[in-house]
Amino acid sequence: MQPSRKLALALLAPLTLLVMTSATLAADPGLSFPIASEVSDQKAGSLLIYNAYTSSQTTPGTQDSRVSITNTSSTAAAFVHLFFVDGATCSIADSFLCLTANETSAFLASDVDPGVSGYIVALAVNFDGVPAVHNFLIGSVYVKYASGHAGKLGAEAFTKLTDTNVLSTDGTLAALFFDGLPLAVVDQLCYPIAPQSPPMEMAMRILAGSQATIRYGFEQAMCLTQPDEIRLPWPRRFTSGEALVATALHELVHWSGHPERLHRAFGNRFGDAAYAFEELVAELGSAFLLGHCGLVDATIEGHAAYLDSWLKVLRNDRTAIFTAARHAGEAFEYILVREMPLLDTAPVLPSKE
Repeated sequence: MQPSRKLALALLAPLTLLVMTSATLAADPGLSFPIASEVSDQKAGSLLIYNAYTSSQTTPGTQDSRVSITNTSSTAAAFVHLFFVDGATCSIADSFLCLTANETSAFLASDVDPGVSGYIVALAVNFDGVPAVHNFLIGSVYVKYASGHAGKLGAEAFTKLTDTNVLSTDGTLAALFFDGLPLAVVDQLCYPIAPQSPPMEMAMRILAGSQATIRYGFEQAMCLTQPDEIRLPWPRRFTSGEALVATALHELVHWSGHPERLHRAFGNRFGDAAYAFEELVAELGSAFLLGHCGLVDATIEGHAAYLDSWLKVLRNDRTAIFTAARHAGEAFEYILVREMPLLDTAPVLPSKE
């Protein structure tokens, strides 16, 4: 049975981090790579990246991929969450795989995800579906294209050196750490886990569905045109998870005005007040998004400082509020149509028995 093609919350999150250690010298022939060595297709790890796969629905004999994955541990079984990422749309099909000690599993892409070309992520997880330390996975894929091009690619392996996991407030997003960061740093990365909140879940689906680049660890929140990204302080810097989401949605409205998206430009009408007017658009747009999510009490910290500039804009042009509302409405629609859909059913996790 083909897995759902809808986006999986467990993988797409603006907080996912792959932090690699510095390069090390290769091990002597016949010896295993050091566990802290750089990413390689010659080592085992807890996460594998298969750089390419393809298949044809109609002629799999001419275009297909044979994917293999091996659990090299001689004592422990492995639970693996597989993500098949469509290279054209970034939509995801996912499935789970259980490997006993020293077991190899192989399958054809045409049997699992026919008619799709992209890449595969294989992640070792525990019984609850949370990323686990199991640095014993290796893999490869033989890819054959209808053009006649074919080849065997080793899966790039990342080792996981710490049991630490950071989960989103609703438990659907996880940050992956691969170099044993100290807890003092980990503590800055995510607001404490809280009971599942449908409004927060909806806000996270909006942020993830936008596919905006969101980076953390900066002194203040901002949205840049070049590079095209949103920058936010560490989540722990906010007074609550709701405040973090409210600020992120505010910056996402700015993001929607990029020249390659809605291309908001106000010419000379607002003169030097153009910046303040854009802030007013973002404030209204984020209010629309927060209302849509049901986060009616969420506030954007520090934005009282903009009141004077907004009032100046509104005094100078009495129609400015209507123009701002129109642009905010356009941003709201642009962002909302990209919201990550809900899964039809919850993913099936391995049994604890």
